[in-house]
Amino acid sequence: MSARCCALALLLAAVACSRGEQAPPAPSASPAAAAPAAQGQPPALVVGDEDAVVVVDGFQFFAEPADPEDFEIDADATNFLGYAPMLVDFGAVALNGTAPVTFTWNFGDGSEPATGDRVSHVFEKTGRIDVFVTGEDSTGEKSSVQLALVVFSREDWAKERGLDPATLTTPTLRP
Repeated sequence: MSARCCALALLLAAVACSRGEQAPPAPSASPAAAAPAAQGQPPALVVGDEDAVVVVDGFQFFAEPADPEDFEIDADATNFLGYAPMLVDFGAVALNGTAPVTFTWNFGDGSEPATGDRVSHVFEKTGRIDVFVTGEDSTGEKSSVQLALVVFSREDWAKERGLDPATLTTPTLRP
């Protein structure tokens, strides 16, 4: 998948999330790639001419062919745009490497790092926030992914959309 196509898919997802809609499925080699993996089932993997789409618990991860010797991970978020406090669920997956793989998340807002392949975080600060996840496989190989988020103030978010800030919901972090 070209960088342009990935950027378009991210932009469509960000716009849909900002409207409270479900994001359209990203371009893929097969419609099966858009279906979430069933609980307890291995991730769906669809290989096309130049790329693969891995779908795990509704998160879509894109993999381009790489040297099988290089350990790689991919990561996704439920939304990339929103207003503070903004609750975001993150997911990461190892595309190769030797299990087990551990994931460490740096949320870029001064909070403590978190670990796990699925984590949630509430962002209180406004502005662009870069979130980094690092995966480490059992051989010590590491791979990192950066996700860019933009968090607006409630007032700016509401004003831009012609809403009353008092009508905006406040998310709560799930246990």
